Amino acid sequence: MTEGTFGKKIRNSNLELLRILCILFIIGDHFTGQSGIYEGGNIGNHFFYSAVTSLSRVACSVFIIISAWFLVEKEFRFKRIIHVWLTVVMYTVPITVYLYVIGIASRGNIVAAFLPVEQSPLWFAGYYIVLVFIAPFLNLLICKAPKSVLEFFLFIFFCGQCLYTTITTDLGFFSNDIWTLIFLYLLTGYLKKYVIGRPKAGRAFILFGLVWLCHTVGRAIAANYGMALLADYCETYRARLQTIPNLLMAYSIFYAFLGLRINYSRIINTLASATLGVYCFHQVPVWYTYLWEHGFRSAVYNQTLHGLKRMLYTLCSILAVWIIGTMIELIRTKMASLLIEDRKYCVNFCRKIDACMNGDESKENKGKNKKILAAIAAVCSIYFLLLRIYALGF
Repeated sequence: MTEGTFGKKIRNSNLELLRILCILFIIGDHFTGQSGIYEGGNIGNHFFYSAVTSLSRVACSVFIIISAWFLVEKEFRFKRIIHVWLTVVMYTVPITVYLYVIGIASRGNIVAAFLPVEQSPLWFAGYYIVLVFIAPFLNLLICKAPKSVLEFFLFIFFCGQCLYTTITTDLGFFSNDIWTLIFLYLLTGYLKKYVIGRPKAGRAFILFGLVWLCHTVGRAIAANYGMALLADYCETYRARLQTIPNLLMAYSIFYAFLGLRINYSRIINTLASATLGVYCFHQVPVWYTYLWEHGFRSAVYNQTLHGLKRMLYTLCSILAVWIIGTMIELIRTKMASLLIEDRKYCVNFCRKIDACMNGDESKENKGKNKKILAAIAAVCSIYFLLLRIYALGF
């Protein structure tokens, strides 16, 4: 961290650069898997597409690790939840309404677009909202609980989920991914508090490279020679956040970039701030199929491009999605700030919630804050009741 113009601490750009790479990993997997552009035929083709699609779930883990690294010592800020929720719905709602108008989306898709957590139109964003909301309780466990209690929880989860899934390819005892995100958050907090000083970037990069290469070569060999058992294990290690290979790659690349000496770069940090928006832009349900087929003409190029040309088209498409998504997200961020996030009513409301959550409410505001929390509880109760009634079809 460095000092800004007004004495505020600002992030160095090493981890921000990693966030940009992670969104490129995610786009690569989504485009390759959803557009049908994957081309086999020889070991070289299999290796290329295995490499492009190999790190999307690792990137998801890295995003949680980076967030935990910074949030574990911070107070609760309700504005973070507002920001993430707005980022999601400002993509899901207008895109889904447009698709409904042209006859592709349904009314159910529109309802889901308003409910990023309950309906999970974008699973990672929905779970991330939950994680940010419960972060104060996780921070309390990390900072206040005895070290042995935290180690016991991590050990139980590692054996029942990580080790079990790695060996058997089954989901384990905690099938919902939110448990894995909680595990990553607590493990990162534990490592930051008890284990890690300044890591050695070179060794971390070597570990990441070795695990990634073995995994990618394994997937390519399994696909080229039809080795079902190897393919099953490699796909589990690619797709499941809690497997040991995923954890090794996620933490090794995180500590590799953490150990890099990259000073503050406004350009890198600005581009990195758009990563969640880029994810939302290209992954709204129903939309991404339309985007690949009509925007990038994947169906046409699947028939006309082969070999190196097809690989080049894949890489250019990934880069184009990132550039377009980043431009749109930077504009959306400005709009959200002007219309909602920086408005006085939103700022004051968030301050009230923060005061209650952080336990720093003054005597004159204590009664008002209790009324606000009571009103929020009532609204949430009615909201979930209506949601249940809708789900039952009434």
